[in-house]
Amino acid sequence: MDMQRFIAFIPSAGLGKRLKEETERVPKALVEIHGAPMIYWILKKIKACGITDFVINIHHHADTLIAWLTEYQQINPDIHIHLSLEKEKLLDTGGAIKKARPILENFSHILVHNVDIFSDLNLSDFMQKCLSLSRDALLLVSNRKTNRYLLFNQTMKLCGWENRKTNERIVVGKASEQLKPLAFNGIYTLNPELLNHLPEEDVFSVIPWFLHLSESDNIFGLEQDVTHWYDAGKPPSLKVLREMNIQHFKRLTEI
Repeated sequence: MDMQRFIAFIPSAGLGKRLKEETERVPKALVEIHGAPMIYWILKKIKACGITDFVINIHHHADTLIAWLTEYQQINPDIHIHLSLEKEKLLDTGGAIKKARPILENFSHILVHNVDIFSDLNLSDFMQKCLSLSRDALLLVSNRKTNRYLLFNQTMKLCGWENRKTNERIVVGKASEQLKPLAFNGIYTLNPELLNHLPEEDVFSVIPWFLHLSESDNIFGLEQDVTHWYDAGKPPSLKVLREMNIQHFKRLTEI
């Protein structure tokens, strides 16, 4: 598998409000787990797959993160880190992709991996499936308990979204059969052709964009139950990761 065809986008601009005691001093991406920042471990996992180009979006404590990434780039001259600065305001997940479009559209495939997601997902296998299935977007989902779910039909095409806490529900298209609710895992691939169909606004979430696209494009989920999945942006999960046996934790950062 030729990973030169991929560029990885690691969203890293968030304020990290749930970790406010730590993110008052550093951006969430630099909050440490087992002696290294979150973003170090995510870069390590993606780099091990053979991807050499990365886009990092930056807002909160921008200078601190830029300094760390500059040093990391110097130590790892075999990779290329492209910075996407969101100086004025946060652009949300979709807006961040839109701003980085001039970089992202030069590659055949885009891998998006949230900076705070740690799992035992075989990332190389996931990207291989992306290539073999030829989907415009392939969203990693699993059958785990959460408040918000993506809804899929029998072919795993995205058909809706629901929030069970607020009882909100959106169904698009002509989905008549019973839809399967699955949790979104913060990892997905995109065909750069989708960047030709971005909303006019600059600040927007990626999920409503996917729901709009799903009526005409191939927006699909890939159900893959990972044994271990953690959102390190939440204090309880961060605590679990920090208390985890180092060898067990490192297995979450391998491909």
